[in-house]
Amino acid sequence: MMIDSAPQSEYVYQVPEELQLLKDQFTHIFRLIVDYQYSPEARYEKKGELERFFSGLPTVNFNAIMGWLKESQEYEARIEEELKFFGNTPFFWFVEEDAATEFKKALKKRGFVDAGIFRGVMAPLEAPIAASPIADDCVLERVQDEKAMGEFTDLVSGVFGVENPTKEAFKEILWNLSQEKPCHWFHWIARKEGKVVSALSTMIQDGVVSFSNQATAAEVRKQGLSTALCHFSLQHAMANGARFGSSYLMSEGLAFGICTKLGLQTKWRFHAFISPKQD
Repeated sequence: MMIDSAPQSEYVYQVPEELQLLKDQFTHIFRLIVDYQYSPEARYEKKGELERFFSGLPTVNFNAIMGWLKESQEYEARIEEELKFFGNTPFFWFVEEDAATEFKKALKKRGFVDAGIFRGVMAPLEAPIAASPIADDCVLERVQDEKAMGEFTDLVSGVFGVENPTKEAFKEILWNLSQEKPCHWFHWIARKEGKVVSALSTMIQDGVVSFSNQATAAEVRKQGLSTALCHFSLQHAMANGARFGSSYLMSEGLAFGICTKLGLQTKWRFHAFISPKQD
């Protein structure tokens, strides 16, 4: 994920059903990670206006607070409470874009890093998805065994800078999610001359397919492999009842361009802050 640089004047199409689906899916992803109980301390809590997602994994992508405080006199105490709870575990604090400016200032004053704007993109899936052409030395496939899951994890972790022990936990969680019955999580890879060079995950839930873990090796970017993998996985999703496609992005980079080509539009924008390093 990259820092967002979209202009603030961008119009967000807030279709009620689509907006709620996006919010529900985003929350569901964090709940899945917490409920997996990789760490015995992992738990979800809702305290007033805030939702807390603590996985116990030492990476910001798997821990979060969602929401903001309406009463300014609570800002300092509640922010300190959350920092004390998470301790040395980094986390995102996600705040609705229209939240009070003073609350965002309070986070930054306490040392939270402004990571920019997340965007939730979505579109109905109506027309059949055509297969994209790929080079003769490339092949697209679904991850079906632990060896391929390891190759998937190596690529995604390398692109996003995920290191052990989180990398191994990440692999274990993704693999086990893909083995559940009924299955909602699927992982996809593109190979070039046998080497995994592009990857993504899909989650199909309540008629929505969400894309995540989109990563492509630097040496093969802009060769159409990521787009082809998206089309490949979308064909599977539509065959399994998906009627909306969605993703969550922090930039107008490669993933945003692919989503735009698929017709996904921004429906939801929210601000992301990264917790300060604790002494």
